[in-house]
Amino acid sequence: MIRSFEKTAPVLGLIAAMGAGPALAETSCTFTQECFQTLECEESAYEVTVDLEAGTFSDLTGTRDIIAVNDGAMAKTAVIEGYAGYQLLTMGAHSWILTIHNSAGPAQLTYYGDCEGEK
Repeated sequence: MIRSFEKTAPVLGLIAAMGAGPALAETSCTFTQECFQTLECEESAYEVTVDLEAGTFSDLTGTRDIIAVNDGAMAKTAVIEGYAGYQLLTMGAHSWILTIHNSAGPAQLTYYGDCEGEK
């Protein structure tokens, strides 16, 4: 079952600039930049599919559960249960940000994409 965040944090300037979140239940995004820890970002073609109705997040490694969703005024935010940690996905009208937190390292990856919420 997907839980909603009970309290929403104030909208940061970055999220406000992203615009409202996508309206479709199932959306796809190809992230064009990948940033590992504090290293310089590199080009990427990492594609994900999110189905908020079904509560699933899919990529080339498989399908995982979305465990919480916040339907904010400027963007939707989802928490995904990862293989070795959690992922935080922020979906604006045109820009998405995915942060992967891996407790095995620990390590952190951030992906940026200009996504239109197309199905």
